[in-house]
Order: sequence, then C-alpha cells, then structure tokens
Amino acid sequence: VLNNAIEQLEAVVGVTNSTDPTSLDYKVRNLAIASGDNTKDNVYNVKDYGAGGNGVIDDAAAIQSCINAADNLGGTVYFPVGIYAIKSGLTLNITTNQVVNFRGASEGGSVIKWTGIYSPTTYLLTIIGCEYTFIEDIILWGSSLASSCLKLVSCHFMEINRVRLMEGDVGLYMESPVTMMFRSLDTTGCSIGTYCIKGVDPSIVTGK
Repeated sequence: VLNNAIEQLEAVVGVTNSTDPTSLDYKVRNLAIASGDNTKDNVYNVKDYGAGGNGVIDDAAAIQSCINAADNLGGTVYFPVGIYAIKSGLTLNITTNQVVNFRGASEGGSVIKWTGIYSPTTYLLTIIGCEYTFIEDIILWGSSLASSCLKLVSCHFMEINRVRLMEGDVGLYMESPVTMMFRSLDTTGCSIGTYCIKGVDPSIVTGK
C-alpha cells in the first residue's frame, strides 16, 4: 500500500533523482527507504537459482544468476541461512531504473564466503550505479584471500544495516560519489590497517 502511495506521489512531483535534501522528490525517495517498502514485492531466493549454502560448493554462478534476475525487474536478493562459498566475485551493475536490495535471513545467519585463491583485485560483492539499495543481515567474509569485501561505485542513498565485513584487505571500498547511511556496519580483521573503509570523502557516509 505504501509503495503504491509513493509511486502516486512520484507521478505528481516528478522523479528527478534530486540530491537536494530540501526537494520534495528527495524526501519522497527517502520515505521509501525509511519504510522498507522501496521496491516491488519481488523476492529472489538464491537457492531457487541453485545456490546450496553449504560452505563447500561454489555458489557464485547461481548467486550471480539470481542477481541478474533481480536487476531485470527489481526486488530483493534473499539469502536463507547458510554459508555461500564463492570463487569469483559477484557484481550488480544497474542497467535499468530498478531498485535491487540484498537481505539475509537474520543477523549473522547468512554468510557469503570467499573460498577461491588469493586475488588482490577481487571484491566479494561489487555494486555499481545503484540508488536506494539496502543491504541487510549479511556477512561478507573475505577469508584473508580477497582484496575487498564490498565495493560501491557511484551509488546513492544506500542503507546498510546489520552487515559485517570480515577479513578482506579492505572491508568497504568506495569509488566515485557514494552517499549512504549505515545503521550497523562491523568491519573485522582488515589486513591493511586503517583501510577497513577506504575511498571517497568519508563525510558523505553517515551512521548511527
């Protein structure tokens, strides 16, 4: 219901993707984020695309297929409880105007774990060109073998909630303008000292 109301408001005010916090369009979009109802009711379960979540079999191809499907129509990529082993990085490169989210089953219950060989250029999850995306209840575990747990490129109005970034050279790497809010972000075991969070001006990142 709220999503329909937001769409009607957008039709009236016009969606300009304004970054001005005083604009009505900006406020409408942030209302969507705050409501947790900012996408269509499409849920894409990674296990429906062949992911096992047993911590052994490489789930990268199955998860990537799930992400691609979500990118096509918008919605939430959902990870049931499990450890999802991957040997190649995952990428969401927004090619449409859809909103794609990532959600685990519960805090600490859904883990994406790097099990490939060491690669100084590998990112467990790269998100490019997103707006109003949230990531919630997911652990990204680099196993001290991946360059970075999470890479964000030109992403705006993101929200990160109850996310843990573990044992990457860098926990969170940001490139180009990124605006986001994190309610609960934990970086653990980053091997490059202060680079648990690295990239653009940290003043644009807010948390509570």
